[in-house]
Amino acid sequence: YENAPKDIGRKPDKNRKIYNGMLKTYFYQFMGPKPPKRKGTKE
Repeated sequence: YENAPKDIGRKPDKNRKIYNGMLKTYFYQFMGPKPPKRKGTKE
């Protein structure tokens, strides 16, 4: 669906157009918040 980001109300983080034969499909990725970084410990 071409207008999915407009209906969702947010720009996708990644989007791809995938062709299956002559059928064009859209793959949108909406990422959540990034996890906090771990503090490195030296051993």
